[in-house]
Amino acid sequence: MNLDIITIIGLFTFIALWIFLAIYIMRGFFVDTPYYPSRLKQIDEAWAALELPSDGKNFVDLGSGDGRTVLWASKRGMKATGIELNPYLNLLARLRNVFNPKKDLVSFKNENFLKTDLKDYDIVYLYIYRSFMNKLKDKLFTELKPGSIIVSNVFGFDEIEPDETYKRFKIYRIK
Repeated sequence: MNLDIITIIGLFTFIALWIFLAIYIMRGFFVDTPYYPSRLKQIDEAWAALELPSDGKNFVDLGSGDGRTVLWASKRGMKATGIELNPYLNLLARLRNVFNPKKDLVSFKNENFLKTDLKDYDIVYLYIYRSFMNKLKDKLFTELKPGSIIVSNVFGFDEIEPDETYKRFKIYRIK
C-alpha cells in the first residue's frame, strides 16, 4: 500500500511540474518572448560562411533559453554568457552545462537582458521578436564597443540595414 501511495504522489508531482512548466512557457507567447530554441546546425553554417570570430571572444546570448547556443559558443573557445529571465529555462541551462567539457567558459544569469550591462561583450547573439529587437537597439549600439558584432537569428532592427546577411542571420558590426 505504501508503494502505491508513493507512486501516486510521484506521478502527481511529475504531472504537476510539467503542467506548471508548460503554463510558464506558454506565458511567453502572450506576455514576453516565447521560448523557441535556435538550431545549432544553422548557426554553425552561418558562422563558417560569414567567417565570424570565435576563440577568445566574449559571447552573450540575450534570451538564452535552455542554454544550447551558449554551450555551442563555449565549445568554440568563446567565454560564453547566457542571460535568461525565465528561472526554469535558466535552471535547465545550468544543468546542461554540468556535462559541458568547456563548462569553465560558461556562465548563466537569471536577469532581464534589457537591464544587463553589455559593454564587455564582443559578440551578442539574439533570437527574439522584432519588438524586443527595437527595444534593445539603442542599448546595443550605445553600450557595445567598436568592433563588436551583433548576430540576429531571423529578425532585424527597424531602420538599420545589416552589414551582412546569410540566409536567416543578420550581422551588425559596431563601428
